[in-house]
Amino acid sequence: MNERIGQQDPTTSIVLPYTDTDGELVVDLCEMTGRKAMPWQKSLINKAL
Repeated sequence: MNERIGQQDPTTSIVLPYTDTDGELVVDLCEMTGRKAMPWQKSLINKAL
């Protein structure tokens, strides 16, 4: 994979308060298929779930 240049995360984001997330579980399940989640994808999944 080529090196990414610039900011990969959004410059602005509105995230509702949360106390826990199932994001890590989802990322682990996805990576069991042989795919590798990018850091911005992990961040988005954690905030969404």
